[in-house]
Amino acid sequence: RAADLGEGAWLALLTAAASSTEDLAVVAAALHPLGLGTDDLERAESAGLVAVEGGAIRFRHPLVRSAIYHRAAGADRRRVHAALGTADPHVERAAWHLAAAAVHADDGAARALEEAAEAARTRADFVTSAKAYRRAAQLSQHEAERLRRLTAAADVAWLGGDTSLALQLIDQALLGRPDEQGRGGLLHTRGTIEHFIGEARR
Repeated sequence: RAADLGEGAWLALLTAAASSTEDLAVVAAALHPLGLGTDDLERAESAGLVAVEGGAIRFRHPLVRSAIYHRAAGADRRRVHAALGTADPHVERAAWHLAAAAVHADDGAARALEEAAEAARTRADFVTSAKAYRRAAQLSQHEAERLRRLTAAADVAWLGGDTSLALQLIDQALLGRPDEQGRGGLLHTRGTIEHFIGEARR
């Protein structure tokens, strides 16, 4: 049914599927730079795939959302994520959309993810924070920034109790040959972790 809607309605439906919110205003704002509008969503509603009511857009079933998203070409997914990254006023959601749109290193997406990581760390959501710092490191264009973000990811992974991930991130950062201060901080964290998990001899 989705494939029969036409290219415009299909892309609008994909935008809604990729969105991290049911807020119609956010989806509508993302449709604009794609050259689309809410009338394209109305065709999807007429086909029984989504319901638009009370300022929200909801898929008839979670599997419909999943099928639409995973059937789409990677380039189309990146297009709608880029649009959502600029349209969504929620800083953390926007950061993840920008990251999903990135193919190569992207300082803008990396900075946005670092802000998201810091916000998650402030509320003690260390799992999310470590994930965001790690992705920000992957998107960093400069080695110094990559190492700083890897180090931060290791710190919050350790705070969140994921010692395995923390040690993995520390090893990655050490391979990047950080300066003496950076190396000292990484080794200090690794030593602390190994002491607490029973590897005191090492």
